[in-house]
Amino acid sequence: MPDTAEQILIRAAQLVEQGWCRFSAAQDDLGTPLRDPLSPNAVKWCAIGALCRAAGGGFTEPNGLELEAERRLGNYLMDRFGTAHLSHWNDGIAHDAIEVAAALRAAAAEHTKEVKSC
Repeated sequence: MPDTAEQILIRAAQLVEQGWCRFSAAQDDLGTPLRDPLSPNAVKWCAIGALCRAAGGGFTEPNGLELEAERRLGNYLMDRFGTAHLSHWNDGIAHDAIEVAAALRAAAAEHTKEVKSC
């Protein structure tokens, strides 16, 4: 299990690079929506589903690190796209898995830059 929000963001980016979806937390290999991103059948994830899976938390009860990772991604998206609503961005604004993974990695890197500059 990851120890920091940055690790969760990076792991979520890796998951999205393996497979990305819209309009559901996760999908199986046939594209069937899955309610639980922790499902062993999941092979594709939306941004939130990937964060949940990366954190190892429950989809309906996220842990503190997952919430922190979501907050950091939301801040990054607000600065760049004018929305902090993760589902809206994933489902309607993001173009592809490359863009979603890049945003997850950038959110992790931005926080690392802030910590180093303090």
